[in-house]
Amino acid sequence: MQFVVIITIILGLALVVILIRQRFYADKPAAPPEEPEDVDIAGSPISHASPEETHDPNETTIPIYKLSNIAEAETLKALLEENGIDCMVHSFYDSAYDGLWQAQKGWGVLKVLAKDTAKAEDLIDAFLEAKEQVPDEMSQATPIPADRPVLSRIISAAALIILLGVSALAVIALFSAYRESGRKLANEGYYCSLNNEYDKAIEYYDRAISRWYRESWVYFNRGYAKTEKGDYDGGIADYTKVIAEDSIAQYNRACCYALKKDKKMALSELFMAISRDSNWKTYAQKDNDFKWLWADEEFKKITE
Repeated sequence: MQFVVIITIILGLALVVILIRQRFYADKPAAPPEEPEDVDIAGSPISHASPEETHDPNETTIPIYKLSNIAEAETLKALLEENGIDCMVHSFYDSAYDGLWQAQKGWGVLKVLAKDTAKAEDLIDAFLEAKEQVPDEMSQATPIPADRPVLSRIISAAALIILLGVSALAVIALFSAYRESGRKLANEGYYCSLNNEYDKAIEYYDRAISRWYRESWVYFNRGYAKTEKGDYDGGIADYTKVIAEDSIAQYNRACCYALKKDKKMALSELFMAISRDSNWKTYAQKDNDFKWLWADEEFKKITE
């Protein structure tokens, strides 16, 4: 049930991200137009009347200067008109594309009639030369904002971060639930051990460990169950995993070696266990696992 709830949350957040992106991009055509709409510097559409309607049929408009921003456009347009040159400001800003054309081509372009090209270029050159010598405010002019794409990217990024965060929490929750099921299995193994059902106990402990419930007591109890079944090597392996946390694992490992009739390792492990807790001396002297060593001088020396 927890898994279904978590998956539902993840899918819901993914749907939110999709809806947010559609909200900010649904009004955009699939591909940009071949030619962006002409607008004047005030943002109103420029007349699309052809040059032939207002000028000599043989005259056409020529782009002569790439504009950096609206302030530069206003200044140069006024400069040319003061000198009797008709001009047109062609902005690449298009509301449907949130300034996409400006990012590729610049703010816009200044156009004049072909017959005025030379004079206009001279005026612009003079203007640029003067601009380099005298500080102006154009560099500080505010560019045309493109807030919607920025806002949409911020929202999309925030939604993605939230989605990743929730996904991480979902993974943690799943892992916790998985591990909790392991704890329950380990408890079942413990109850089986109490009833001397060691095969079942080992099976439950194995399943608990596979579900990342790897507490030291699980390894210890599995080691005990294996030892009772005669699997001394398996018992030693499990005791070794927890030997750093309690001296009892060290003592039980000594018992396993004693049951294997490995005197050297049995006495070595017993010595280590006693060095950590001297009470093991008394236990070893009465433990039937060491019965065959009770008369051994080395055993007596260690346990005296």
